[in-house]
Amino acid sequence: MPSQIRSAYPTFPQTFTPLDFQRHFTLNEKERQLALANTRGGTPLLVFAILLKTCQRLGYFPALDEVPEKVVAHLRAQLREQLPDTPSEPLNVSQPTLYSYHRLIRDHLGIQAFSLEVAEPLLRGRLTQAAQTMNWVTDLINVAIEMLIKENYELPAYSTLERLAANVRTTVHNEIFQAIDNHMTDELRSKVRQLLTPARKRGDKTADWTRLKELPKRATLGHLRDLESHLEWLLSHSQGEIEKSLAGMPVAKIKDFAAEARGLTPKEMNTLPTLRRQAYVLCLVRQARVETRDHLVQMFIKRLAAIEDKAQRDLEEARFQHRRTTERLVTVLNESLQLHQDDDSKIGARFRHVVESNGGQEKLREDCERVLALRDDNYLPFMGRYFKPQRGTLFRMLRLLELRATSQDQSITDAIAFILEHEGDSLTLLPTQLELTWTSELWRKFITVSQEDRLWHKKSALEMCVFSQLVTELKTGDVAVVGSEQFADYREQLLAWNECQKRLDDYCDVSGLPKTAKEFVGQLKRELQEGCEKADRLLGQSPLKTGPDGELILPRPPARGTSRSFRIFEELVMSRLQERTLLEILWDVAHHTKFTRRFGPLSGSDPKLKEANDFYVVTNFAYAVNLGPAQTAKHLRGEYPAQKIAYVNRHHMSGRQLDNSLVDVANETARFPLIYLWGSGKRAIADGTHFATWTENLVGEMHIRYGAYGGIGYFYVSDTYHLDFARNSAHRLF
Repeated sequence: MPSQIRSAYPTFPQTFTPLDFQRHFTLNEKERQLALANTRGGTPLLVFAILLKTCQRLGYFPALDEVPEKVVAHLRAQLREQLPDTPSEPLNVSQPTLYSYHRLIRDHLGIQAFSLEVAEPLLRGRLTQAAQTMNWVTDLINVAIEMLIKENYELPAYSTLERLAANVRTTVHNEIFQAIDNHMTDELRSKVRQLLTPARKRGDKTADWTRLKELPKRATLGHLRDLESHLEWLLSHSQGEIEKSLAGMPVAKIKDFAAEARGLTPKEMNTLPTLRRQAYVLCLVRQARVETRDHLVQMFIKRLAAIEDKAQRDLEEARFQHRRTTERLVTVLNESLQLHQDDDSKIGARFRHVVESNGGQEKLREDCERVLALRDDNYLPFMGRYFKPQRGTLFRMLRLLELRATSQDQSITDAIAFILEHEGDSLTLLPTQLELTWTSELWRKFITVSQEDRLWHKKSALEMCVFSQLVTELKTGDVAVVGSEQFADYREQLLAWNECQKRLDDYCDVSGLPKTAKEFVGQLKRELQEGCEKADRLLGQSPLKTGPDGELILPRPPARGTSRSFRIFEELVMSRLQERTLLEILWDVAHHTKFTRRFGPLSGSDPKLKEANDFYVVTNFAYAVNLGPAQTAKHLRGEYPAQKIAYVNRHHMSGRQLDNSLVDVANETARFPLIYLWGSGKRAIADGTHFATWTENLVGEMHIRYGAYGGIGYFYVSDTYHLDFARNSAHRLF
């Protein structure tokens, strides 16, 4: 079961800052008078103050011997006039007195004592609803804590919430597993068993379970064909029956079950109970289809972008190659203009001589047409040579995916249906049955030709135009892919309006926003006006200057030398700063921030590993610096086996857990006043950084700006922290 530290159950922080004492453990005058009025001074007064402030901070009454000494000393200092001179006196009061203090403090804070008989039905109903979409027990515990705080309940012991959340989750999961089994056919059960048949030999890549978890590779034509074959294979596994068996199951729960199954081998899957094993397999197959559709569309977009890039390069190369032709045509024009000075009777003969001496009329006309074709950055004629080898693969993708327009404009879907209908035709020209208003004028000129006093559409040009426009529509969300996630119909992923209205008041209360449209618009106008006025004041005080076109220019600041006092300070810091390895720093960060609490089995259970925190730190280090498990184990002298590092990465770490751990580090850093010496924390920007990735990766690509292969990660850059080389720090968002 999850431990207390992995949830939002309130506890005392490991370290305290002056701001913590001021904000959470300082008595105001009303609280001081309350304590004096209900105690006789001395130790009972201190106990009352401790119980009052700790209950305010935690939401429950901790045992007196669990209260940190720093908190006791801080409160003792505030009440020193009413306390004896012996600070070492134990904090002992009788049980009846202690309970009477509890009642007084509850009445003062407006909370009620927790009663399992009264609160359990309310908690169980809320947790049952939350368990339909949440998979981790810690998440359910956090929901229970939130509800109890909202209902002004004193928080019970953590074990009470833990047992209740685990019981509710087990009940909900068993109901889900049973509902899935009730909709399964014997044929589907047989296919589930086939998917879990172990590979005949080690490294057998043909095993169905291994094939089910394949990741996409680079966006090459061969890999695009492989991905289409993979989707066809996935769709062959009783698509309708699987969708029927999982009907009504929340998408979040399907993704959680699929993530758990993805990290298990067939042998590990076969150790699970039958109903749970069946549900995991079906969820993984269904999620694999969704992700494969996403990957297929991403690869399609990259393939079209590659075609256009190559066509643009060909255009530039053609311009360079036809430079001599252009120069020759300009020479002909220059000689023709010089004839303007001759007599009218001689112009015709001389002009014919100029034309004939430069290749003749037909040759010059062909040269003119070639040069004119290179104007206006028109790279479309150069796309055909790259599109033709990929045509069959792209049409196969259209047949595999179900595309749907998300607006009333059905032009692009009609065009797709039209080119699919004529895919096998041997004709090079098609009748103009399509309106091309959905594309650009450049495309329309390229597609349409006149022949036999009739307008026609060039088949190849129309197909390229449809695929190019489809890329744009997919990116903007005007076309959705049925059964996808990233390219799904965004309207179906929005919260229903009636659900929004139910939550509107609570959301406005928490966010501080007005509840009516008129008040909301009025507040925005006021904030905008205040922002403009502030910007005008700052502009008048800043070194910004205005250029001739009205643009703002920030002049280079004058160089400032390093002062002698700063150099002395820097030398003093470096002399006292102990040098540490990167792994030691990571261990220190884990000790102070407890970010390793976010990691654990994907099922949400408590890790059963010995020295789990140490393995989490080592695994983070191994993959963060791209050493990998084998090299990390080698350099750590085998103290942490490579197999176990790889196992922890596969079974105990996910993207969601990494994001949560980064939040812990950022939040813990923000508690200390040191970072605010450099800024207020109210100024921030986003900055992109290049990350090297392995080559066979759909996410990675060659970046012109960085001149290397990899991906782009975005960082939140704040003014509240400084690195060795800058005044700002970067907190990773994704």
